[in-house]
Amino acid sequence: YDGAWLSNHVDREATHAASAIINVAQVGMREDWEVHIWDIHGHRHRVAMEPGDALLYESARCMHGSPVPLEGAEYTNVFVHYRPVGNPKWYQDESVGKAGPDITAAFDP
Repeated sequence: YDGAWLSNHVDREATHAASAIINVAQVGMREDWEVHIWDIHGHRHRVAMEPGDALLYESARCMHGSPVPLEGAEYTNVFVHYRPVGNPKWYQDESVGKAGPDITAAFDP
């Protein structure tokens, strides 16, 4: 609704390794309602979405929100969250974020 906003935040590590925002519909928009996301280097990115767009991001590591009030009647998103199955403390695993084994040799003729 007109005037809505979402405070900048990071999500809980135990439940959010990666998230996606899917914009479903917008009605009566007078201005783009941007998602603000700070990357792991501290740089802010402002993303304007259209219906059908999807945005994938590391929601437990990157601050994000829509801090500027909505200028429109309706804005509908679907949020999808992921974390590794069976490992609620994935973020404490020292192997997370490190390169895996080189599998390219298996495809070498």
